Amino acid sequence: MMQNRRYARVLSGILPLLVLVCFPSAAVWPESFIDYGGSLAVTAGVENDGIETEALLEDTLSLWVSATLGRFTLMAQGSMVNSLERSYLFDLDAAKLSGRFPGSPDPDSEFAFDAGRFIFSDFTGYILNDKADGLRLEWNFPFTTVALAAAYTGWVIKPNTTVMMSQSDAIDSLDSEIYYAPPRLIETLLLHVPEAFLGQDLRITWIAQQDLRREEDYLLPGDKVNTYYFGVGADGPVLKNLFYDIFGFTGMGTIAHDTHIFSGFFGAGLKYYRQDALSTRYEMRVLYAGGEKGAARFYSDIGRTESSQFLPISKRDTGIVFSPRMSNIAMLELGYALKPLEPLQIDIRGFGFWRAATGPISESGVDQTDRDNRFLGLELDTRAEWRFYSDFGVTAGLGLFLPASGSLGAMYDDSLRIKFTLEAVFAF
Repeated sequence: MMQNRRYARVLSGILPLLVLVCFPSAAVWPESFIDYGGSLAVTAGVENDGIETEALLEDTLSLWVSATLGRFTLMAQGSMVNSLERSYLFDLDAAKLSGRFPGSPDPDSEFAFDAGRFIFSDFTGYILNDKADGLRLEWNFPFTTVALAAAYTGWVIKPNTTVMMSQSDAIDSLDSEIYYAPPRLIETLLLHVPEAFLGQDLRITWIAQQDLRREEDYLLPGDKVNTYYFGVGADGPVLKNLFYDIFGFTGMGTIAHDTHIFSGFFGAGLKYYRQDALSTRYEMRVLYAGGEKGAARFYSDIGRTESSQFLPISKRDTGIVFSPRMSNIAMLELGYALKPLEPLQIDIRGFGFWRAATGPISESGVDQTDRDNRFLGLELDTRAEWRFYSDFGVTAGLGLFLPASGSLGAMYDDSLRIKFTLEAVFAF
């Protein structure tokens, strides 16, 4: 924690210097443009976990500023969140300097970079999709794009991160005296080949993640988790208005230097856009993330020589109510969307969840003694968004999750879980 505070002091000293360097007089940057704005989002709702009902209320005020200085763009966004859980949480959501250089390194290519705080993601968003502080370099050539990135997660405040990979990370998330996300270093490499074959895009990526905790900061002996991922994906049209995507990842790494990880994560999806007055869209997606049969716990199952459990770096939401991490999970998703009126869009989704192996998952409520059942339950979600004006809209969301228990599934309780939210957003 003291190390994170030192990093924060260093960062607070660097940011003003960046502003002075990147906002000189208009005489130096004659082609300059500054824009600014903000938004106010108010979310209210109720949630029932099958036992008790809880009210939800959250207000988020966001302010942003962007300055274009020739080939450079400097932007920053901050927010203040006030909710029933915590009062007045201030955060720097984004702060980055971007540059675009057409004709570099040759006339038909472009070099671009982003430096600062922004969202780092893999091409699926299921392994890595979170904000961090770092650098991204991109070279766009006529037939391919190459991107390199490196990021540090330990300067993001804890409530606004989903990075969690070890038992120490999980325990720290409940400690009110720890303010920052787990300190991890992430590197990514992406090769994107547009229309590589028959109009299909090809993506090849390598992701590495290192645990930067000091030995004395581990809450469990040998809780260091280092991982590496190699992935390949393709997407494109199948027929007119029908599109697909497919990907596969191999996850490797070590837990405490003694447990070697070798696991897999696979997914495929279809989208069909119907050309009618309702702008109808149909979707289907299948995901499978490997698990470890008989594991004693979800994180840091130390004592094994090998583990087949896939460990993502961060979390991407799926269902409104039930949204597990992509680890020891198989999921089927069906979606239907339409626009009955021009300002109104309705999205309906159904989910089926299974355990990939008879071991623990990231969410609570699973019967750990059940070594036979893998089925977890079904969820039905509905979202309706009404855009009254270009700068004002309202979104309603309703999620119903029916757990499967007893002879039907691996959950302890089959009580229906419900979550309803109503969000109004005003931009200015």
